[in-house]
Amino acid sequence: MHNTRTAADGKLCLRLMRYVIPYWDVLILALISLLVMAATVPLLAVLAWLTLDGFFIGRNPDLVQLIPLGIMGLFIIWGVTGQIGLYAISWVGNKLALDLRVRV
Repeated sequence: MHNTRTAADGKLCLRLMRYVIPYWDVLILALISLLVMAATVPLLAVLAWLTLDGFFIGRNPDLVQLIPLGIMGLFIIWGVTGQIGLYAISWVGNKLALDLRVRV
């Protein structure tokens, strides 16, 4: 019985995919933006580690001054890509809802 439901869900997804096809470029932009945003999270931890390592162990004042700029840059990248991704996903969702309403 579980396989029947999975097959029906797969068919429904395939039927709905034809409504997504006209907006694939915006959907790809959203996915890329959200992937870039997700990639900044581990980089923030690396920069924090480098700051602590440079300050306490290396006593490197140049590194300690540059790392906060890198952290601010990551937050800017995170914010911009997050906004682009969320806007694009919302736009595609609204277009799909409109297309389905018109179809019904």
